[in-house]
Amino acid sequence: MSHLNDPQITTCQSYLLSDICNHDPGDMQLYNNRLSGTIPFDIGKLVFMSTLYLDGNSLTGSIPSSFGRLRFLESVYLFGNRFHGTISSRIGDMTCLRHFRINNNALIGTVPTQIGLLSDLETLFLHENTFEGSVPDTMGNLTRVNKLLLHHNKLTGKVPKIICKSIEDKISAELSSDCAVVECPCCTHCY
Repeated sequence: MSHLNDPQITTCQSYLLSDICNHDPGDMQLYNNRLSGTIPFDIGKLVFMSTLYLDGNSLTGSIPSSFGRLRFLESVYLFGNRFHGTISSRIGDMTCLRHFRINNNALIGTVPTQIGLLSDLETLFLHENTFEGSVPDTMGNLTRVNKLLLHHNKLTGKVPKIICKSIEDKISAELSSDCAVVECPCCTHCY
């Protein structure tokens, strides 16, 4: 799909995403394409999709709860859009997820405790949103994570100690938070 990254494309509307939802591409890479509109709920029909890169567009609306049906997804890159709303608790159904980057949006609410069910998660980028509440204790189940970015939100509490132990064993680990309000003795970056 490299032709979709052509800089001559001026605007792709959400009907493109709706049309794609009638097929199951396995791998959807539509990043930096000036897409606008919302992600259709029907994206949940793409049950065999393994990667979804929609980063660097102008997508709005909320992240559909139908994402929970995408159990084979390994990588979701939605950063750098204009998404708002909360993360659905259905995120816990995406058990193959290894990379989840939803930073630099306008997402709100608490980080769902079900995120701790994603035991294969290696990168979790939640920074530059407006999440609030405590960092969920269930994040302690994310023992494979090597990049966890939480800064520039309204989170409080502490990063689970097991994450610190897991991070210190990794060579290129990165962990960030707003250390004045989130206790994080092992953060590599404090804001």
